Amino acid sequence: MSPEDWEKKYKPGRKEALTRNNPETGKPFKRGDTDDLGRVFRQYDFTRVNDDGYYVESWASDAKKFSKIVESKRQSQRRRNNKLKVRGRLELKRRRNILTGKHFQKGDTEEGMFFIKYELRQENPQYSGHFLEIWTDLEGWERHRKNERTPGRLATVLCNHAKTRAKKYGGKFSLDKRDIEKKIEAGLCEVTKLPFVLEIPKSNAPQPFSPSLDRIDNNNRDYSPENVRVVISAFNNMRGSLDETTLKAVIEAYLKNN
Repeated sequence: MSPEDWEKKYKPGRKEALTRNNPETGKPFKRGDTDDLGRVFRQYDFTRVNDDGYYVESWASDAKKFSKIVESKRQSQRRRNNKLKVRGRLELKRRRNILTGKHFQKGDTEEGMFFIKYELRQENPQYSGHFLEIWTDLEGWERHRKNERTPGRLATVLCNHAKTRAKKYGGKFSLDKRDIEKKIEAGLCEVTKLPFVLEIPKSNAPQPFSPSLDRIDNNNRDYSPENVRVVISAFNNMRGSLDETTLKAVIEAYLKNN
């Protein structure tokens, strides 16, 4: 075999090849699909390529065999999960996006699927030595992003991050998530009175008008109702560690000279 053929067919890692489609749907086979022989589709092997240029496919001989394989994998996963509860996060690698050469970012696409996250407590059964990856189709991605930007979801995320920062820097957390949710639902920044934007930006760039939690007294590490207000991210970023008197002076000077 020539070095080129070996590189194409046997070199370890993900290959660039074609995906055979289900003739009934016209789309790539999904786990559980059946063919004319009564076989049940398990998965594509993206590390191996047939001589005709298509990914190698894995099938169960019948539905009974497929059920046994599924149950066996579930039991194995339960055993791994029990070990992970003791061991915590695994020392594995993150698989990289072949288009960018970087780790996958939320929303990256591959084979028509959308990347959600790496699961840092499980190993990827398809790519040994790498973290498990969570992917979804277009419908699931749109549903995920929609749920991600509701007032309730945003309030949960903001409060969770605030708890982490308070613990890290020696502060106390006493906010009520429902109060934060109500302020987001009210729709206006408590300082600038500009409306919040909850829609998802088309790119991964930060949304300057999304809600954020701003500590009024930066020297006070507590996240309490008396020391926190819900503002747009742009104001929070501009203010940083400045007091409002200094911030106001800078803004007035900027407007005067620009």
